[in-house]
Amino acid sequence: VYMLKSMLEKAGKKVGLVGTIANYIGDIKLKSERTTPESLELQKLFKDMVEANCEYCVMEVSSHSLYLDRVYGCEFEVGIFTNLTRDHLDFHKSFDNYYNAKFKLFERSKACVINVDDDYGYRVL
Repeated sequence: VYMLKSMLEKAGKKVGLVGTIANYIGDIKLKSERTTPESLELQKLFKDMVEANCEYCVMEVSSHSLYLDRVYGCEFEVGIFTNLTRDHLDFHKSFDNYYNAKFKLFERSKACVINVDDDYGYRVL
């Protein structure tokens, strides 16, 4: 997400970011408590980005947030999948559950970029 934010800013765009390390409204850095905030906090971030004239928002959307519907009602221009690792098996209990949660992102995305070098990315084809 930081690379996407940087690329858009180099193109002269004002960008908001939602992520694990921090959230940004343009150049203003805000504390982040989780990768994808709870729904109410996320909607407030979106509102603040709009009021600050951000043209884009790039965000990490965690499998937890997809499973727990924190992004319910959000529509994405582009969803990107890089890989699936063992990171969240404590929550999802199996790779299939993790995969199913992660790929809910693409139900909400107009376009998709999927790393097919990852076995789970390849399954989407």
